[in-house]
Amino acid sequence: MKRSTSWVIFLTVSIMYCLIFMQRTAPGLISQKLMAQYAITPTTLSLMTVAQYLTYAALQIPVGLFASRIHPERLLVLGSLFDGLGTIMFGTSASFHAVILSRIIVGIGDAMVWLNIVLVLGKWYDAGVFGRVLGFVGMAGNIGAILSTFPLAWWIAGVGYHVPFVVLGSVLIAIAGLSAILFERTTPRRSRLDSGAPHKYPAFRTIFRHPWDIIAPMLAHWGFMGPFLGFASLFAIPMLHSLYGMTAVEGGYYLALALFGSLVAGPIVGPLSDRLGRKTPYILVGLTDVAAWAVFAAFAPVLAPAVLAVVFLILGFANGASVLTFAVLRDNFQNKEVGLASGIANTAGFLSAVLVPWGIGFVLSGFAGSSAAARDQLALAYVTIFAVMGTIGAFKISRANNPRQQSPTGTLQGPRDNRVGAGH
Repeated sequence: MKRSTSWVIFLTVSIMYCLIFMQRTAPGLISQKLMAQYAITPTTLSLMTVAQYLTYAALQIPVGLFASRIHPERLLVLGSLFDGLGTIMFGTSASFHAVILSRIIVGIGDAMVWLNIVLVLGKWYDAGVFGRVLGFVGMAGNIGAILSTFPLAWWIAGVGYHVPFVVLGSVLIAIAGLSAILFERTTPRRSRLDSGAPHKYPAFRTIFRHPWDIIAPMLAHWGFMGPFLGFASLFAIPMLHSLYGMTAVEGGYYLALALFGSLVAGPIVGPLSDRLGRKTPYILVGLTDVAAWAVFAAFAPVLAPAVLAVVFLILGFANGASVLTFAVLRDNFQNKEVGLASGIANTAGFLSAVLVPWGIGFVLSGFAGSSAAARDQLALAYVTIFAVMGTIGAFKISRANNPRQQSPTGTLQGPRDNRVGAGH
């Protein structure tokens, strides 16, 4: 395999993930338009997001199982295709029922993307560079999230939302077709990690034979990715308005700062984890994340703008750093088990992303007699519990998770270092 080919694979999945992340978060721009167009309440509108994320979470374990049986390249192409079709359907929907169906289709596509990106890249990059490679792919996704803010908003303001979503969906379908051709021409019929024996579905008992090998990264993903995603998707802007009187545009600046934190996290923690091992960077991320949520909860009504900006930057950074979950899993499990293990961990993250906004909504509604600031602080304290659980998971990650101490036998060399066992 040529080094240039691994670069092409890396760039292809990065572009794909950027576009998929863009369409995943873009509907938030037009929530007011959708409520007016279909005469629905915000509660009804939230069904769109719940349907997408629950579909995603429900399919993570089945996708992980199938990934050990079917080439992950094929599932990745299929995921991009479903995302494209769902995005086109969203842009052309004539009823809110069709909108929900379109997001379910997107959820199906999303469920087949990240796990298989991890497995595809695992065929091309050795353990010494894998953390930083995942970090840069995660960075590409966050670029997509940023593109789904003011650049897409300008486009929608000029032509309406229908055309942008149809164009974005069409590009995703084209990317799926081009990726299929690329993978067919470049992917080895058998991974070097494959012994040549017939594939069998990995059993759950093998994933849990050393319980903390899977529970620790599950908790970390639960505590770092889910809370930010759930909070930012529905309640960040309303809470900033309630606490500080910010307009949607003003609140958007803080969200953009958080997304910037997510953007830079992967390229920072990825290389650090390749050098220091996975545990130390993840613990530092967890402790800082808990501190940020705790400060937000304790002092929310009186935080200075500069402190609030730092809090949002840290929350976004922890979200971006959650790519370390999959580097940990790749270190912990054999190639045939990584798909299922990644599916289980990713399910935890997205269940958290569903439970966080649900819990916030329950707190805000259940304590209606309290002041708005008190209710917001109680809701933020609830979210802090998730971050604490994530940090416990980071502490339970094995110290053996140091790729510099692992033999890279059976992996392909990555583009950042053409020595076997980069970093030795």
